[in-house]
Amino acid sequence: MPLYKELETLKPWTILRKLKIPILFIHGTRDIVIPSTDSIKYSKITKNGKLILIKGAGHGFDKEQHLKLVASHISKFLKKNMR
Repeated sequence: MPLYKELETLKPWTILRKLKIPILFIHGTRDIVIPSTDSIKYSKITKNGKLILIKGAGHGFDKEQHLKLVASHISKFLKKNMR
């Protein structure tokens, strides 16, 4: 996959370790494009990361109930962190 080769080159985890800002990771548990383990790993290496796993959601959060959950989590995150 080209994305994985690009990630190996860019090494985003090196930047994530340095960031101190709040970061929200939202990932579907049924994502077949990018494994949820990536978000789990990246959220753990950030100083101020928060991970939300949306049960049953795929890569595009294409079901209405999943989109509503994503929107709700983003809204809460922004209200908490954008003061």
